[in-house]
Amino acid sequence: MAAFDENAVPIGIVFETASLFDTPRLMAEWVAWVNAERDKAQMHPLLITAIFVVVFLAIHPFQDGNGRLSRVLTTLLLLQAGYANVPYNSLENVIELNNIE
Repeated sequence: MAAFDENAVPIGIVFETASLFDTPRLMAEWVAWVNAERDKAQMHPLLITAIFVVVFLAIHPFQDGNGRLSRVLTTLLLLQAGYANVPYNSLENVIELNNIE
């Protein structure tokens, strides 16, 4: 992801995702880390979940839908960690319900 100045001129890279070559290895390492941390139960589940999302989005394994999938996976991790209610309401739904333009 690039940063741009006020004239839409690129000024640098802010966030660089994994290459296609590195993605399978990084995904395997990432899943192993998440499972190991959950098994050790030394780190709070919310921290594991937060790190999970950041790394998933950094790897960016799919061309489209990474954000949506990260939200679903976040809900799954929270439910598995014992959080009984994980409400989610899309911003689009809030705008529609409140007639915001």
